[in-house]
This record gives sequence, structure tokens and C-alpha cells, in this order.
Amino acid sequence: MIKKENCVAHVESNGNGYYSVYCEEQFPFGFFGEGCSIEEAKQDFIAVFEASCAQHKKRTGEVVEATFTFVLDESAIQELGVQR
Repeated sequence: MIKKENCVAHVESNGNGYYSVYCEEQFPFGFFGEGCSIEEAKQDFIAVFEASCAQHKKRTGEVVEATFTFVLDESAIQELGVQR
């Protein structure tokens, strides 16, 4: 079992109201989330992570668990400032 706690998930903006979420922590698979809002991108990130965990378990038998803390990168903070 791979268990990671309090991994930082970075939320960034492309400057046009579209957001992506990524984690720099090492996992046995790659994943990220994206969406038209911060909340949508975070939900997509979690959904993709859970699907990737299920696929990894099916392929290898290994269980991967993690908790995430979402942090807004400067680009997302600036985008929020523009929207206010």
C-alpha cells in the first residue's frame, strides 16, 4: 500500500477563466484535473485521482491512498482578483 497524507495540490489559471490542478508528489501514475471554475477543477482532480487509483489497483494489486490540500498558485489568485 502507498499512503500519502497532506499532499499539496496546486490550482492554477490560464488567465482566461480556466483552471487546472496538479500535484508534484511522486505517484506510480500521472493525473491532473481541469475545469471552468476552481471547484470544478478540484472535483475533476479528485475524480481522476480515484479512477487512476482503481486502474492501478486492478493492474498491480497495489492500493494507493492520499489526502490533498489545495493551494491557489499566483495565477489563480490573480484570476480571482480580476473576477471580483
